[in-house]
Amino acid sequence: MPPTNKTEKLPLTFGIEIEHVFGINKDAVETNPAFTWMFPQYCTIRPDSPNPPDFDPTSNKYGSFLQAVNILRSRGAKLRVELEPGMEDATFEGFSQWTMGQDRSVRLPSDVDELRKWSGGAVKTWRGWVFAGLELISPALKVPEYDSNGSFQPNGLTDVSTYLKLLTETRPEGTPYFFLSDPEAAGIHVHIGLQPQPEGQMGIPLNVLRHLAFICLAFEDTITLLHHPQRHANSQTYSHDYIGSNRFLGRLSDTFPRHTCTKGPVFSPEDAFLRIFRATENEELVELLTTIPSRNPGHYRYMVRECFVNFCNCFDFGHADEKRTVEFRQHHGTLEFEDISHWVFLVSSLARAAERKANEVSPADGTWPPSFAHKILSASSGTVAQPRRTGVLDTPTNALWQDTMSNPDTRAAVLREASKYESLFQIDKKRSLKELFDLLELPIAPRRYWYQRAKKFQAEWYVGWQGTGTCLGDYCPREAVRDNEGWASGELAVPPWDVADPHPSGASSAPAVRSADQPTDVEMSYGIPLVSTVAPTAEAPFAPHASHPNIMTISNVTNYPAPPMNNLLPPLNYPLPPLNNPPLPPLNNPLPPMNYSALPPLNYPALPLNHPAPPMNNPLPPLNNPVFPMNPPPNLLNIPPFPMDFPPLTLVWREEPLHPPPGPMGYPEPPSEDPELP
Repeated sequence: MPPTNKTEKLPLTFGIEIEHVFGINKDAVETNPAFTWMFPQYCTIRPDSPNPPDFDPTSNKYGSFLQAVNILRSRGAKLRVELEPGMEDATFEGFSQWTMGQDRSVRLPSDVDELRKWSGGAVKTWRGWVFAGLELISPALKVPEYDSNGSFQPNGLTDVSTYLKLLTETRPEGTPYFFLSDPEAAGIHVHIGLQPQPEGQMGIPLNVLRHLAFICLAFEDTITLLHHPQRHANSQTYSHDYIGSNRFLGRLSDTFPRHTCTKGPVFSPEDAFLRIFRATENEELVELLTTIPSRNPGHYRYMVRECFVNFCNCFDFGHADEKRTVEFRQHHGTLEFEDISHWVFLVSSLARAAERKANEVSPADGTWPPSFAHKILSASSGTVAQPRRTGVLDTPTNALWQDTMSNPDTRAAVLREASKYESLFQIDKKRSLKELFDLLELPIAPRRYWYQRAKKFQAEWYVGWQGTGTCLGDYCPREAVRDNEGWASGELAVPPWDVADPHPSGASSAPAVRSADQPTDVEMSYGIPLVSTVAPTAEAPFAPHASHPNIMTISNVTNYPAPPMNNLLPPLNYPLPPLNNPPLPPLNNPLPPMNYSALPPLNYPALPLNHPAPPMNNPLPPLNNPVFPMNPPPNLLNIPPFPMDFPPLTLVWREEPLHPPPGPMGYPEPPSEDPELP
């Protein structure tokens, strides 16, 4: 790996927003005295003080929501209450406490079949249930990662596990409430930022933010492959209005509807890189990343949050209590700790990879990567660059390339950063899962987990979603253009690793290189932690991706020992014993020749042609209806012949009024009888 500056790692933190459905059976609560404590009037905003006099907890707006808070507090949760959706408290107090809020983007079950499906069969009836869309918001927690000794530290994942247990723990039969989530109903949002301080939260450094944005855009299709098809921004999913591609940068052209198919602009990682790294301050970069075309021709939307990755919070509005984070919005709704913990670790690894790239020392004799040289030649053969208008937002691509090459300092700065991705910037090269995982320096266990998950979701997409579009705006049935490997048949056949533990620490405990098909002591599946501490076992089957109430338990991830890195199974190089068996004896017993003349002659009498058919032993009664020949003789049925000499018809014209007199209901009276023909 290229050398990096020996700088202290950023104090990265994560916050998680777990969208879910809360259901409570009002009939059961109101008729059973044991559940009186769940009545809305006994629910308070703060656990240690009464509600304000003008606040009504029994209103439909707050009733079910406060009941959920009251239930979780009774189980030991320490929760703040966010009464209005989207009004997160970005103060230091808000960063340091778990919060429950309402979320109107959560899709509620529409009928008993959907309720039964989302609950995994745990809820079978519809009567009496009322629902609320909620969001459990964590405080700022330390990101999970490997320490300098190669030991995995779950850090903030321990708290996440504790609160997920409160939502999913097994409850007695007849419990009148549940918490659930499902890919068709909700999502998981993870925020990455720096450790908040009492005076406010510092923003992510500009160059780290640049690299993070570029990695997310370049590998957007690869990261999408890791997610449930409900979170691909398909036009037929409920989440289509809440997530979407980040690849529409700035005000370059009228690109609405936003086509991701062949009708839309072709994504160029080189152009995106240039535009991102020409941004000179955080605000300019955030404006570039959050500006997309609007429905009105020639107009644009600014500070757009509804993307796979939301950069809006990185804009400095001048308020000390702002949340200065990057929000990853693409994960499907679930209450399963295994899925959530792996996603948190992956986005934390994305941020760490961006930090490493920002600190990486470029080679002194760096040259332009091949695809960059191609872009430079193409721009040089174009027209003379026009003056820049408003920076990277709307300067035409060729003009931006020409402007970059004409300024030595700018050219050197872009070359310095681009040379860090030489293997990525190749002409007509598709990026892959392995390239992403290598960039993130993921250990073998997460690679195995994401590889199995990618294959599962790719199969679901192929069966149920292939051929559907992700374009935004007018309906477009065309399939999205994918420039990363994994979407076509056979592109996931090779596992995305070739070493046992590509760990960034470079510790001596790293296992030896092995082939992808050799067994390891880590078998990733749902329900197994990020690192393996047990002997090899059979790989568990995939669990459904809905979070099932009253039936799930979550393994605690606290106090994980360091992963055993030196006990990988050795390669199976046992030589096979030589085959010293004597050869088979020759076949010296040929069959005797057949004497066909010795066979008796076949003198069976021929059956007569009118041989009666054998009885069929059919239990059906015999058919006594006479069978008629195909051409019956005339008058077989004694039907007299129909006369064919009709007398000529005489037409008699009668004078009739054009409008017959109305009947009793105002409609024309029908004639009393049909007119007779003479």
